[in-house]
Amino acid sequence: MKTDIIVSQLKKGDQLFSTRHGIVTFDHIRDLTPYSIIALDSDKNQVNFTVDGLYYESDNLSSLFKKSLLKEIERVILVRDSLTDRFKKRVLLTVKNSRAVCWFNSETIEDSKKETTTCSWKYWKELDKSEKIVHLTFQDISDGKGVGIDPKLIKITL
Repeated sequence: MKTDIIVSQLKKGDQLFSTRHGIVTFDHIRDLTPYSIIALDSDKNQVNFTVDGLYYESDNLSSLFKKSLLKEIERVILVRDSLTDRFKKRVLLTVKNSRAVCWFNSETIEDSKKETTTCSWKYWKELDKSEKIVHLTFQDISDGKGVGIDPKLIKITL
């Protein structure tokens, strides 16, 4: 797959998606070098790409895009190693060959922003609607919202 990045249209601060680094922030163009697209990962480390969106010049496929190729399906699901194990939450990236490819140790979308390792699960299912995380502000709680919701499913947002 070729990149959909048009170098002349990039602006400092643009959010881009790297298949190797997740969401990166465009910083600047460095002329006259093979790796002229300069971006910052979530830890503010510099990540370089060619104008064709390649992480390594020898790559056959681009790894930098305007938007996440995965964002449309990224969600929390339940996974387990075997039919006898208990389910645990993981953030789904994609489904490949009937296996759920997830961020390795992330139980929430927010956790997944820090994760760099993936793994696949043969046994998985959608999260029960009643188990979805509810985002509430302190004002919401003061107003009485969230009454009756399991406290472990409430996430406080500022």
